[in-house]
This record gives sequence, structure tokens and C-alpha cells, in this order.
Amino acid sequence: MSASATRSRWLLVYDGQCPFCVQCVRLVRRLDRAGRVEPVPLQDLASLPGAPGLSTAALERAIHLVSPAGSVFAGAEAAPPLLRLLPAGAVLAAPFAAPGVARVAAAAYRWVARRRHRFGCTSPACRRGD
Repeated sequence: MSASATRSRWLLVYDGQCPFCVQCVRLVRRLDRAGRVEPVPLQDLASLPGAPGLSTAALERAIHLVSPAGSVFAGAEAAPPLLRLLPAGAVLAAPFAAPGVARVAAAAYRWVARRRHRFGCTSPACRRGD
């Protein structure tokens, strides 16, 4: 069964045991007034009908955004499509198209992700950061 046959919303897969990740998802929920994004903790992903087959290791390293058609965006590459789903987010997503911005965003994302435990995360995945 295809992902689009089982859902119409975009999945935002995050570490539900990471307070830093949970805070980021709370912001997305507040901004997503149209309900286009369905945040799902990676700990609950297996029980979701039509869940994408993503490895636990990959999910622990980065947030993942999965389109209804099954396209997967991880880490910083998830920012532009996620922003475009939110009100006025296209304006914030536009700079990602400029040369070099995606590379800088990816490096910044990796830096923060490896140091989540310094931002209050208690998830076992966060503790493996540095």
C-alpha cells in the first residue's frame, strides 16, 4: 500500500524523548493552523499504518519529513518543504535556494543535533551526540 493511499498529511518524525525536539515540534504545531503536518515521535512510528520504512539510526540522527507521496527529507533538507507548509513559510524557505545556504544549514543542523543533550535532551540518542 502506498503512503499516499493511507494518509494525506505530511509526517514529521522526531525523537519524542528529546525535550529540544519536542519544543521544536510544538512550534510547528502552533504554526500549522491548516493541519497539513502530522508530528509523530519516532518511538510511535512503527504503529502508524502505512509508516515509511526508515531506519532507527537515521531517525535518531535527524528529524524526518515525509510527504504524502513518500518523499523523505531529513535534517536541514526538511526545512524548506516544512516551511512551505506553514503560513508565510515560503518567504522563509526562499533563502534555501541561494547557493551555499543548504550546505551551511546542513552543517548547522548537524552541529545542533550532535549537541542536543546540551539543550536539555535526555534521550539515549542525544547522549551519543559528541
